[in-house]
Amino acid sequence: MPASENARLLEVSSFTGSAFSEPLLQAGILCSVLAYMVHVDFWMAVTAFLLFLPQLIFVPFMQSAMNRRTRDRVRLIRQLSIGVVDGRERDHARDLSDDARIERIFELNMGFLRFKFTMNRLPDVAGASRATAWRRKQ
Repeated sequence: MPASENARLLEVSSFTGSAFSEPLLQAGILCSVLAYMVHVDFWMAVTAFLLFLPQLIFVPFMQSAMNRRTRDRVRLIRQLSIGVVDGRERDHARDLSDDARIERIFELNMGFLRFKFTMNRLPDVAGASRATAWRRKQ
C-alpha cells in the first residue's frame, strides 16, 4: 500500500475512532460525576440534574434547526456554483435567481450569528433573572 493511501486510511480510522470514543468518554465522566454527587449530597445532585435538564430538552431541537439551516445553505451554495460554472453568457433570469440565492445565503448566515449570540447570552439572562428572583425572595 502506498504511503499516501496509508496516511489517508490512518486519518479516517482516527476520525472514526474519535467519533465513538469521545462521546463514550464524556458519558462515562458525566455518570461518574453524577454518581459522586449522589454519594456526597443527594439534594445537590438533584439540583444539578434539574439545572442540566433544560439542556437535554432544548439542545436536540436547536441542533435540528441548525442542521436544517446548514443543509439549506449547502444546497443553495451548490446551486449557485452550478450556475456560475454553467453560465457562459449573460442570462438575466439566471442572474436574478443567483441574486436571490445569494440573498438567502446571507439571511441564513445572519441567522447563524443571531442564534450564536442568543445562545451565548441566554445563560447570562437566566443567571440575572435567578439572582433577581432570589433578591426579591429575601
